[in-house]
Amino acid sequence: MPFWLAIVFFLFLIFVLLVAMTKLTIVLSYKHDKYDDRLRVTFLLFVGLIRYTIKIPFIKLDQEGPNIVYKQEKETKHSTQKSSEKVTPEELFEKLQNFKEILENVIHFSFIIRKFLKKVRIVKWEWRTEIGTGEAASTGMSAGTLWGMKSSIIYFASRYFTLIGYPVVSIFPNFNRMVLKTTFVCMMQFRLGNAIIAGLRLVKWSRSKTALWRNLPFAKKNKKNEHSLEEAKV
Repeated sequence: MPFWLAIVFFLFLIFVLLVAMTKLTIVLSYKHDKYDDRLRVTFLLFVGLIRYTIKIPFIKLDQEGPNIVYKQEKETKHSTQKSSEKVTPEELFEKLQNFKEILENVIHFSFIIRKFLKKVRIVKWEWRTEIGTGEAASTGMSAGTLWGMKSSIIYFASRYFTLIGYPVVSIFPNFNRMVLKTTFVCMMQFRLGNAIIAGLRLVKWSRSKTALWRNLPFAKKNKKNEHSLEEAKV
């Protein structure tokens, strides 16, 4: 192998290793205050040197028809782009149908997804809520229900992800007035190499669905039964 080709191969290998070891940080933040809903998703690479943010200021119903209108703002380090999108009921139904098809296939590659999710580290989890109905008894019941919901979500997150530290969760019941305010911040990290490996495994699975189906225990059992029936017929 020529010397220059060996150098190029070595540099390419270093680049691949660098990308595989690089951590991607995703910061999800949501704020609700009366009619104000703000969702923000930020992607960080190389300790924040590369930053990409998507903002969704609010979601509302379209006055011209039964549509959903939402505005989003994409923000990079050097520019900001704003756009407004409209989703019709037909488009929403089509998206739900596609999501249903995805869910039907989840059972087949859930082991790949779960293995990847366990390598996703949640390093920050803060969820604070102020709730009040204007009446003491119903406010207490609402706060208790909300505690149960938050506990279930945290249990789900700890089961499928790797939690670092303890989540910061608080509920403030306001017995004097009707109010609902909540702020949620979640920061998660994973290495790009783990995401690439999971993607390659999904591609491999999609190309060998038939082989995967035949390797299932009940499939082997059915095949064995069919073989036994054939012998009985003979």
